[in-house]
Amino acid sequence: MKVTEYGSGAPRVAIVGGVHGNEHIGVHVIEKLAGLEIAGSLKYIIANEEALQLNQRFVEADLNRSFPGKRYGNHEEKLADTLLKELSDADYVFDIHSTSVETPDFVITVGKNSLAQYFPLPKVVDMSGFAKGVSLIDS
Repeated sequence: MKVTEYGSGAPRVAIVGGVHGNEHIGVHVIEKLAGLEIAGSLKYIIANEEALQLNQRFVEADLNRSFPGKRYGNHEEKLADTLLKELSDADYVFDIHSTSVETPDFVITVGKNSLAQYFPLPKVVDMSGFAKGVSLIDS
């Protein structure tokens, strides 16, 4: 897991990419935004570097179904445990994903999320209860 931090103070924003090794868009977003000056602090996290190098969705298990993780678990369970610790002080978390089929852009939230209004996208998907307790969005 690669973690890079810029700035200090609030708000504390984290951007996560590379949760799935076959979804490179999150890494590209992080590379594009790297060094961006903002009021507050910005933390970039490239989550599953090994799966990204293999261009595979995961190494042993789907990282986005491995939360809250295990300190001594498999590769992704250990990453999930570490990732939650890295995100524990964040005010806002943006977890960037892509799909394997052609689809319009959309935002996924849990419940009513005021941040969704700032994304000029036609679709907002409420994932409340989906993969409850095992996905990053529910952790």
